[in-house]
Amino acid sequence: MKPVLPILVAIASAASAAAEPWDFSAGPPAALPALTRYEAPVFPATLRATPVTDGYATVIFTVREDGHIDDALALEASDPAFADATLDAVSQWRLATAHSTTLPRREMIQFDYRRSGTIASLSHSEASKAAFMAAAVRVPAIRTLEWEVLDDTPRRIAGVMPMYPEQLRARPLRGYATVDFVIDSTGNVRVATVTGSTAPEFADAALAAVKQWRFEPPRQDGNSVNVRSVRSFTFGPLATRDRDTAKIARNP
Repeated sequence: MKPVLPILVAIASAASAAAEPWDFSAGPPAALPALTRYEAPVFPATLRATPVTDGYATVIFTVREDGHIDDALALEASDPAFADATLDAVSQWRLATAHSTTLPRREMIQFDYRRSGTIASLSHSEASKAAFMAAAVRVPAIRTLEWEVLDDTPRRIAGVMPMYPEQLRARPLRGYATVDFVIDSTGNVRVATVTGSTAPEFADAALAAVKQWRFEPPRQDGNSVNVRSVRSFTFGPLATRDRDTAKIARNP
């Protein structure tokens, strides 16, 4: 299985040296983005009476300007319960203002859980190594793949192309906007963010349109998966043309 979203790894704020195991109840570890409010993830209660003693979850989330979480998604997890525990905690976080190269800001982090209550917070690059070694033995319960490795690429079944911004019609411009997003296992667009554009108006138009898209649920080997997609839109005063990035030339 290919690593989860290698390009997203590059934009993850947690991609620094791996942290030592950390008791998260004592406060957020340094590997996390700066927080003004946090909720500690805990080992899932539903797994305490089972043979499961450890696990992990990798989550990605977008952040509003006020520091609240806008959308959050589990990219990979050894068990859905670890994904739920991490998402429950992350939804309570408030992030401090920080520079971002995307719109909206997007962050990614992985937690390794132990039944003892200690959680190892790792940089995503280091956490992925451990995750993929485990994945070689068993397929994660939740996983996210790149578009080009899917056996059958999901077809877009709802949503329209971005419209040329009304506020620019008086001074027509040409330009582009590129949107990076994940299609979840139900076909919904999640954690969409603009990674590049020539004008804020193009960025807003592209992001607003992509958020309304819906796809056939992605599947691989008969199982539901998430899949990453990147779309680039070329804007002109008469029409908007979308073009796929080179990596996903078959993306509809």
